Amino acid sequence: MNSSNILYSHVIGVEGLHTLVAIVAQYLLIHIIGPTSFMIGLSFAFQMIYLVVGYLIYSTDLYDIAWTTAQCIVVLRLLGKAMLFSSDIFTYRFINVFAKDGALE
Repeated sequence: MNSSNILYSHVIGVEGLHTLVAIVAQYLLIHIIGPTSFMIGLSFAFQMIYLVVGYLIYSTDLYDIAWTTAQCIVVLRLLGKAMLFSSDIFTYRFINVFAKDGALE
């Protein structure tokens, strides 16, 4: 374990597992379902439901900086990655033969 993992686990604690769950779920959705609009919809539904349920469970009358604050940013980033992955695959699929020969991979 390096020092950043120790610091992360000390500051965030067990709630850091929520981030890991979101990342693993997004990875599985991308690689099992593939680059489809269904994957984007399912990713959006899972990530938003997970975040909103977290807000409802951990909500108080005060503004708390808890795992849900960082989770909100993680959710937006993961949804952006899913959309980017899907659009890159679709764009590459419909490029003509001449463009594919000169494309970088």
